[in-house]
Amino acid sequence: MASAPRPYSLNLLILNGLDVFEDLDPRGSCDAGVPYGFLRIGVRGVRCLPTVTARTITAVVVMAVVFAGCAVPVGTSASTSSAPSTTTHDSIETPSTVAAASTTSTTTAAPLSREVVKLEVRTRESWGAQPPDRELEGHVVDTITIHHTGQSLGDMAMEERLQEWQNYHQSMGFGDIAYHMIIAPDGTVYAGREHRFVGSTRTSYDPTGHFLPALEGMFDEFWDSPDDGDDEPDGADELSDAQLGALIDVLAWASAEFGVDPAEITGHRDYAATACPGSVVHEMIQSGEIERLVNVRIESVDIELVYVSQ
Repeated sequence: MASAPRPYSLNLLILNGLDVFEDLDPRGSCDAGVPYGFLRIGVRGVRCLPTVTARTITAVVVMAVVFAGCAVPVGTSASTSSAPSTTTHDSIETPSTVAAASTTSTTTAAPLSREVVKLEVRTRESWGAQPPDRELEGHVVDTITIHHTGQSLGDMAMEERLQEWQNYHQSMGFGDIAYHMIIAPDGTVYAGREHRFVGSTRTSYDPTGHFLPALEGMFDEFWDSPDDGDDEPDGADELSDAQLGALIDVLAWASAEFGVDPAEITGHRDYAATACPGSVVHEMIQSGEIERLVNVRIESVDIELVYVSQ
C-alpha cells in the first residue's frame, strides 16, 4: 500500500519540481561516529554531509521559497489553486489552516421583488384629440399640482367631454387641452398634453415645472351654479373610490418619475385665487391624507404606465 504524501513542514517543500529535506541519519548510511545529516535532493540521490552543512543548505532553500511565496504542500504543483484548505502536521496549524479558519461564510438574502402595477392610460387618439394648434413651451417637471375640471360629467361620454375641453382650451389660446392627465369618475385615466410641455391655466400662476393631473367633475361643496337661479351651494360631486384610487396611482407614479416628495403635492388654489381643485380634494391635501395615501402606494408597489387605445 502506498504511503500518504508527507505534508509540508519546514523540513520538506517543493522547489521547481525537486523536493528537498534534511533529517538526522536514521539508517546509519553515513560514516559511523560522525555527526552527519541525511540530505536528499530530487532524483540526485542521497548525500551524506555534515549535519551543520545539510541544515544550512536546507535553511537557505526554505527561506528562498518562503520569501518567494512558493511554499506548497507535497503532492501539488506550483500552478495548483491556492483555495483555503486545512493542512496539519503533528497537530500543528499551518498558514493555510489559519487562513481557512479566519474566513467566515456569510449569506446575503436576495431582496424581495416588488409588485409592479401597470396603470392603463387611454391615449389621446382614443378620445379623438386634435394636434396642438400652436407650438407648446417645454419644461422640466419638479412639482405636482392637482386640479379639477369644475364641471359635472353627468350622462356625457368621457371622450366627448375631453373633446369639448380641448376645443374650449384651444379657443382660449392654450394650444391644447390644459391638463397632462385627466381622471374620469369611473377611474379611467386619459392622456392630455404631453407632460414635457407646460400646462395652461386661466388664473395668474405660472404652471412651468408643474405636472397637472385633473379630476373630471366639480368637487367644491360651496360651489353655486349660476344657472340654477338661487344662491344656495349645489354641493360637490362624489369622489368615488375608483376615481380617488386612480388619482393616487397617478400621483405615486409622478412622484417617483419626477422625484417629487409626496409632502410637496399641492392643489391649484395654493397658487391662485380659485376654488380648484374643490374643497373636498383641498381638505385631503391640507390634512395630509393625499400624502399618506401616495406614500403607502409608493412603499408597496412600483407603478408603470401602459398606454392603451381602449
